[in-house]
Amino acid sequence: MTIQHLSNKSEWRWIFVSVLLVSIAQLLMKLGMQTLASEWSSIEACGLFKCQWPTLLSLCDPLLYVFTGLSCYVVSMLCWIKGLQKIPLSKAYPVLSLSYVLVYVAAIFIPSLDEPFSWFNTLGISLILFGLYLICSKPIIRSSTNGLKTRNTQ
Repeated sequence: MTIQHLSNKSEWRWIFVSVLLVSIAQLLMKLGMQTLASEWSSIEACGLFKCQWPTLLSLCDPLLYVFTGLSCYVVSMLCWIKGLQKIPLSKAYPVLSLSYVLVYVAAIFIPSLDEPFSWFNTLGISLILFGLYLICSKPIIRSSTNGLKTRNTQ
C-alpha cells in the first residue's frame, strides 16, 4: 500500500476511522435534517408549545440522527488528533478527501436520501481517488548517477 511506507498500520487506522466517522456524520445529519425540515412546518403551524405530543414525538428520530451525527464528528476529531501524533499532516490531510467518495457512494445507495447516480460525479470521484494516489505514493526523482530511483520520504 502506498501510504504505509511512512509508518505502521495502527497509526493510519486512526486517520481512516476519522474519515469513516466524518462520512457517517454527514449522512446522519442529512437524514435528520431532511426529516426535520418536513416536520418543522407542522410545528410552526401550531406553535412549539401548543403542539400535540405526537407531533413533538415525531421530532425524536430526526433529532437523534442529528445528535448522533454531531457525536460522530466529536469522536472523529479525537481520532484525527490521535492519528496526527505520528502521521505527517501533508500525508494525512489528503486522506480526508475519501470522505467525499464515501458520502457520494453511500448517498446513492440510501433510498431516503434520494441522490441520483451521475457519470459526471463518478468521474469527479475517480479524479479524487487518482489525486489521493498521487499524493500518497512515493515520488520518483532523478539521480544524476543511477537513473531513476524512489526518494526516501522518512
